[in-house]
Amino acid sequence: IPLEETRFSKFSNDNLFASNIKENRSASEDIEAFYKLHNRLVFVNLPFTEEESSKITKIGINANLSVKNYTKNDCSESNIKLTHSPSILHIATHGYVLNKNDSITIFQSKSGISNLFNSSLILSEYDKNLKEDGILTAYEIMQLNLKNTELVVLSACETANGQTELNGNSSNSLQKAFRLAGAKAVLASKWKVPDKQTQELMVEFYTNWLEKKMTKHKALQQAQLTLSKKYPEPYYWAAWVLYGE
Repeated sequence: IPLEETRFSKFSNDNLFASNIKENRSASEDIEAFYKLHNRLVFVNLPFTEEESSKITKIGINANLSVKNYTKNDCSESNIKLTHSPSILHIATHGYVLNKNDSITIFQSKSGISNLFNSSLILSEYDKNLKEDGILTAYEIMQLNLKNTELVVLSACETANGQTELNGNSSNSLQKAFRLAGAKAVLASKWKVPDKQTQELMVEFYTNWLEKKMTKHKALQQAQLTLSKKYPEPYYWAAWVLYGE
């Protein structure tokens, strides 16, 4: 079964700014407002993603898996949308969730789709021919074909968080969107994770799972225990949660 290890590492979400946006908009107004908002976000590079990608690729090859590694301009929306049901999908980039803590007015409309645009992954913008924008929203993720995907790893910030729906029953997080797309399990983060330690944890996780043949849940637990010995503060390793099988 092929391993498709998709690498998206160009941007980050350290600073978020936006002006107020009116409530009770239509669906088209929501979408237009979202893209205007995105143009005001500021992103910076992640220095450790290349090392993470290289090491995970080697682990996958050593486990006799076929690895596809997308970097730089190939880290595009079109490539991820053309990736159908890989056994494993690993995405390293910056995720962001619009929330009150970021001092941003949250999309709240009667259209019912606005919250699906509050959680996004940032990909390469160099995809002009296919008219993609580099913003992979939860709404778009839900439409991916991942019905045979065993695991999606979201090596990015706050990928387990999302805005509560209007009925208050659930949260449209990135991890939920990937599971609705068919992924059997998703590894996601609960807060803004540090780049260096995230790289170390991911390498430990894949080593435990693919090389040492631990279960996914055990592999994550052991990776977190390993990092806790080096970094006692839970901030560096405790954000990660494995959802699903």
